[in-house]
Amino acid sequence: MNKPTLALLAAALCTPVWAAVTEQDVAAAREPALAGQAPATAQLFRLYDGADGAVAEWINETLGQVAQAHPKLFLTELVSYNGGAACTNIAALGPDFVDAFALQADELSARRAALQSVDDAALETARDHCTAQLDQAISRSRAAAAALSAAE
Repeated sequence: MNKPTLALLAAALCTPVWAAVTEQDVAAAREPALAGQAPATAQLFRLYDGADGAVAEWINETLGQVAQAHPKLFLTELVSYNGGAACTNIAALGPDFVDAFALQADELSARRAALQSVDDAALETARDHCTAQLDQAISRSRAAAAALSAAE
């Protein structure tokens, strides 16, 4: 076998097989996660690493809904996912909230309140990262709502 063929064969064998995360992957985990099932929530976190664009956004929207409905589960799985070092984009709300700044602030405030209800020392760092992210998003939404009202 000549060297170029050997190099190509070696590269093909050493290249990881990567399959893009699809909407079907997210859909399969979405409802169980929203129902409070830990394995499905953990799956959403794992899927996030291989997701791109709209699929990643949908995962973030779903995880934000899980955070509001099941805050301790969300924080527990976030800590399992990345040690709580960073929060996912918990402020992702989806198309129903586009340009509805007052509604955005209300929804984000509800997520923040849900997370603040978790009183577990092991989840405190993750909770604080997420609430800080939400505080910034709430502030932006309120400022946009005020600017829109002033312009009308």
